[in-house]
Amino acid sequence: AVARNGRAEVLRDLGRFSEALAAYDTAIDRFPENAFARNGQAEVLRDLGQFSEALVAYDAAIDRFPENAVAR
Repeated sequence: AVARNGRAEVLRDLGRFSEALAAYDTAIDRFPENAFARNGQAEVLRDLGQFSEALVAYDAAIDRFPENAVAR
């Protein structure tokens, strides 16, 4: 999970947002209990200007991981 999230982060830093989003989606599919991947997905959606989708993703992360500082 750490390597997949790291790869997604680097893609995001490179401005390759669509690839970063796909990488976070893959991380979520493989590691559904990973709050970092869900938060990263929301951040990339925000970077893409998909604000409504980003809010939904943030809310889903908070609902799924209410005690997790990353999700909050």
